[in-house]
Amino acid sequence: MSPGFEEVRIGAVDNPLGGEAAELVYAYDSEDSGGRRQVAERVFTASDGRLYAVLVAAPDEQWPRHEEILSTAVTHFDPYDSPF
Repeated sequence: MSPGFEEVRIGAVDNPLGGEAAELVYAYDSEDSGGRRQVAERVFTASDGRLYAVLVAAPDEQWPRHEEILSTAVTHFDPYDSPF
């Protein structure tokens, strides 16, 4: 576990793709990044049953802007029309 680890919240959230979704938000101290970081990870089941995760991480002082970025990414994430 990283130094200064703090679980901010964990629990179920709405999933724009349908199916179940959960989100884990945590913070930790990072010498490599030069200070405190916060992370939000959204894990969800797509309509085909596959599991996906979308994660954002940023310096603590840039929150809650990065939660907005996560929400936008998940809303526009389309695993079925991907060129990969």
